Amino acid sequence: MRKIKKEIFEDTLKRMKSDSNTQMFSAGGNNYRDLIGILNDIDISKINLEEALEVLTNLVKTNQSWVERNQPNASERIRQSFLIVMGLIILRESKNIDLSETEKEKVYAYFEALSELYKNSIAIDMIEACFVDDSKFYFEDFQNKIWLSNEQELGLIKDFYDVLYINDFKLQNNDMLLKCSNMLFRISIYRVISSEILHNMAALKLCYAIIKNEIVLKTEIQTLLVCLLKLQDETVIKQTDSEQEALYKLRCRIISCKIAKELYVRGIKSDIVDGWKRISENKNEFIEIRNVVFDTTGDE
Repeated sequence: MRKIKKEIFEDTLKRMKSDSNTQMFSAGGNNYRDLIGILNDIDISKINLEEALEVLTNLVKTNQSWVERNQPNASERIRQSFLIVMGLIILRESKNIDLSETEKEKVYAYFEALSELYKNSIAIDMIEACFVDDSKFYFEDFQNKIWLSNEQELGLIKDFYDVLYINDFKLQNNDMLLKCSNMLFRISIYRVISSEILHNMAALKLCYAIIKNEIVLKTEIQTLLVCLLKLQDETVIKQTDSEQEALYKLRCRIISCKIAKELYVRGIKSDIVDGWKRISENKNEFIEIRNVVFDTTGDE
């Protein structure tokens, strides 16, 4: 089975090399989900990380031009490359295999290429500090940048936490990661609670991703509950809402309900959580809301 997975890894790298063509955009070549799906089961000790990072860096660089030419699949290629790089780095960390100096240089080169698309991304700063080198990381700057991060940047951080979750990598395993996660979680909640619903989807998704990674809620639980209470009313769809507004509200309502379910599963007692449970059981709600079943364990 591991051999088959290694073949998927090698085949995906070959496809990435083909997808790095700057003269022609290969249709259908942007999907590396087969590799992403099995990456956490790969024997990382058998992977040539330097070679893989070179291929991934070149993919990012060459697809920048396609992004600039408004090729819609190019940015998704780059995003998936990020998921793969993070999966590889987390696997190394999980196995307590330190990065060599040459491998660190390759990681820096990849993130330098990525930063052309995700400019001033706090995700890149945080990941380098957590897994490569924290000597140039200034926590106060990081804190300020969280407030200023746009939807795309918050989305990249959310993707990072999704990779952590898939790999069952505990926040407590890395002191810097835990410290950054606590700050991200706190500011994300405040961003949701202090902004209009149409401007808080990315921050809300990030909150949910961090909660799934079992962050300790003790210090922020009251603020989170108030946030959920606010969203109970704000996500109700009105007849006067446009189709786009209604869809946006529904997405926020689904995520809010999933957050409430996570609190319920953790045994947090609150009328606000109970209120979301009743919403999920309401036959008049959308099916996506009713599919969030509180009285089970694990994801729906």
